[in-house]
Amino acid sequence: STTGTVIQRLQRLHRAWLPPRRCSMAAPATSNAGSFGPRDQALREARVCYDHLAGTLGVALKANMIEAGYLSASGDMATLSKPGEQWLERIGIDMRALHAQRRTLCRLCMDWSERRTHLAGSVGSALFQRMLMLGFFERVDASRALIVKPQGRKFVATLASGSSSRERIRFTR
Repeated sequence: STTGTVIQRLQRLHRAWLPPRRCSMAAPATSNAGSFGPRDQALREARVCYDHLAGTLGVALKANMIEAGYLSASGDMATLSKPGEQWLERIGIDMRALHAQRRTLCRLCMDWSERRTHLAGSVGSALFQRMLMLGFFERVDASRALIVKPQGRKFVATLASGSSSRERIRFTR
């Protein structure tokens, strides 16, 4: 039958793309390749969720933005305040460019490890990209986990405190 022929062709094409067995891509038995997942502490602490920050640090960032008066949240939506927009501009995020996008400005995304929400949308993405550019995180190869640098921890921790401590963090690079 033609269906059987098509399936056989697809299977041959698929096998053609697989590496030979002697070049196995499986991790060596001594590696910790099975540690990535819900129990991986690094993944739970800070990771990439689509294009924004997630994990304990992502949830703390959103909570501290709310505490600082930069963000308000209801359901799965979040609203950026005028002081929040000004703060994002001060740290180098172009708010006009974000408003011009068709994408939702602020949205909340459920964090599987924390069972609370973190910030998504164009603001969540732009903030994460800015933090990466400033060297607050380092990506881990073959993982969504992030290595959090001391200045990244300080940025999130001091966000909800007084403006004097927020201003001490360098936002130029």
